[in-house]
Amino acid sequence: SRTPIREAFRQLSQEGLVSITPFRGASVFTLKPGELNDLIDFRELIECKALEIAMQENHKALVDEVDAIMARMARAVEDHDVRSYLAGDTALHLAIVNSARNQYITKGNALIASKMAAVRTALGRDRDIFEGSWNTHQELCNLFKSGDIPAARKRLSKHILDGKTLFANFNDRLNGPKGARPEHPETA
Repeated sequence: SRTPIREAFRQLSQEGLVSITPFRGASVFTLKPGELNDLIDFRELIECKALEIAMQENHKALVDEVDAIMARMARAVEDHDVRSYLAGDTALHLAIVNSARNQYITKGNALIASKMAAVRTALGRDRDIFEGSWNTHQELCNLFKSGDIPAARKRLSKHILDGKTLFANFNDRLNGPKGARPEHPETA
């Protein structure tokens, strides 16, 4: 039946991952110039505030959840399993947001979560970014454990804002030059 397919496209459209044009079909989202920077600025605002709240009001639960996620990410690094690593990366940032236990922060994050996951997937093809990401997440985890809110917030902010440089060529990395196939299709 076509109903499940229509429902899936409707959901993808709500998440901003697909644009549906009546009588013409659907197309995958692309980022307009400057849109990615806006997305990253919004993400930095949401996650850094969520981290402050979580570390003040829900520190142990945040650290416990992040530790569990980091263990999964470590296995993914050892196994060179990019897909599992990226799922852990997404889970770690979602844990920060959810640990704040603020419905408005959670809803604000939901506005961009799918697009950020798509960007992470495209960048997961780059091995240098993959390794740098792992090192940064280890630093973040240690700062979360330390309870040093200003240092943790500052490092998280830098991690997120560094994305402006890393993601600058997002469309080229996603599609390759002039539509070429990705270097590591297993992460597509």
